[in-house]
Amino acid sequence: MVDQIISYAYVMKANSAGIIYPSIRNEDAKLKPIGILDGYWANIFKYGFTIPQNVESYDEFVDQMKLVENELNMSNVLHL
Repeated sequence: MVDQIISYAYVMKANSAGIIYPSIRNEDAKLKPIGILDGYWANIFKYGFTIPQNVESYDEFVDQMKLVENELNMSNVLHL
């Protein structure tokens, strides 16, 4: 997976590249730097977004996921 991210960064001449993944751990819901590409200086990161766990219905799950999506958009991870 990291090889694909590195390839993407080189081919797209990106300043940053990373992976966004689902997680059930709240502590994963933040931007975590992995490193900087040698020779190209692109920032490589990972970001875990939380999946709602304690819901009573599908509708409640959908509502909570919308909040998670909004948090992801507000975090600027998608705009790095």
